[in-house]
Amino acid sequence: MESETILSIQNLSLSYQRRSILKDVSFDVEAGKITALIGPNGAGKSTTMRVLAGLVRSQRGKVAWKGIYLNRIDDLRKHTGYLIDIPMFHNYFTGLQNLEMLASLSNSGSEVQTLLKEVGLSEAQNKKVSAYSKGMKQRLGIAQALMSRPEFLILDEPFHGLDPDIKLNLMGLIREYVSNGLTVLITSHLLSDLERLADNYVLIHNGEIKRKGVVQDAIGTGQHVVFIFNKKLPATLKNCPFDIDALKVADNSIEAELNIEQTEQLVNYFVSIGHSPYLVERENKLEKEYLSNT
Repeated sequence: MESETILSIQNLSLSYQRRSILKDVSFDVEAGKITALIGPNGAGKSTTMRVLAGLVRSQRGKVAWKGIYLNRIDDLRKHTGYLIDIPMFHNYFTGLQNLEMLASLSNSGSEVQTLLKEVGLSEAQNKKVSAYSKGMKQRLGIAQALMSRPEFLILDEPFHGLDPDIKLNLMGLIREYVSNGLTVLITSHLLSDLERLADNYVLIHNGEIKRKGVVQDAIGTGQHVVFIFNKKLPATLKNCPFDIDALKVADNSIEAELNIEQTEQLVNYFVSIGHSPYLVERENKLEKEYLSNT
């Protein structure tokens, strides 16, 4: 069953000092899906986000929300939560006080302490934001973006400055919200993260849309994965979840064609037999698609 288009962006164009920044940018965002906007620095990703957030006015273009054209693009704000640029807070308020103040100003019905728990800041909620690390401020920004329980969420580099474990937790949180009906438009320079997280992708380069597609189609059924170990593997891999003949096994490495779930399954198997790999390298096909089109 095809997903409904919740947001249709048509012919966004923007020039500054005779330089074209956006050139007839058009793409659709499917309801209940995560769409990744990818491209090199200066391609137009953040500018597109800013136009949709009402922070920058395009010279041309229109936006339809659930099939109805908006009179002004910034009318989209009533449906949307945002994290764009580095989030700004009152440094001498605590994280809890910052969100409580924002909730009162916006008449948000969200439970602030629940949001702080969801982004992993419960223990730091009573610390002043001046004592927060960059990653903690980023998480507080994500909590702020979710405060109004929006239908649509715009995230520009939301994982910047986050430790890997925190990033994985937030990716899981975003996925949970999406499973409950949220729609997300996201950018990240870490394409491997987007391979795991996004459903669809839109590639922009020099202000123009170069390619659109489904992430799983770009990835395909499998990717070349290399597992490297710091000790010699046993001669027999008992109870291995995969056909040994499909694996290229050497003394200290294994190569195979696997999807993400199979990769995780094989890592768990090695851990269970006491041979945790110290390096897993997976071919990034979304990055390959990106490079071939830019």
